[in-house]
Amino acid sequence: MADTSLWPVVVGGLLTGLFALGGIGVGLVGTARREAALERREARKRWADKFEELVAAVYEYDHWLDSSDRERDASGFVQTRNTVSPFAKVQSISSVYFPQFSELIGMLDFATHEYIVWIYASPKLGPGYVEASAPYMRAREELLDALKNFAHAEFQ
Repeated sequence: MADTSLWPVVVGGLLTGLFALGGIGVGLVGTARREAALERREARKRWADKFEELVAAVYEYDHWLDSSDRERDASGFVQTRNTVSPFAKVQSISSVYFPQFSELIGMLDFATHEYIVWIYASPKLGPGYVEASAPYMRAREELLDALKNFAHAEFQ
């Protein structure tokens, strides 16, 4: 009598199905890992872009302080054009992406106040310029040095 057992067919079919499911599982895991790596790369790029924007905003602020937005009229009073200080951008980027710099940014903000008072009270590069601008310059250089060190450590 011939062997008419279906067990070899059933077992073969189950093994084929298991291998197919395993292949699908490996494919899904591979896809998920690739997508996670891509997402991490995009987040890192966004973080680097924000860092670049922060550094640019510090230089923008420096330019804003020294710009010709403040001009004297015939009577000697300072006239200003209504331009917004870029310092808010410095603070916002730092607080969201780089809170480790908030203390240095606060020191820059504090050091800027006397300098701004002097700017509005004195002619450009007149008497007292060095004394008024020195605390601002020190605070700015300290922040820029910290940013440069951070960039070398994180982006090299």
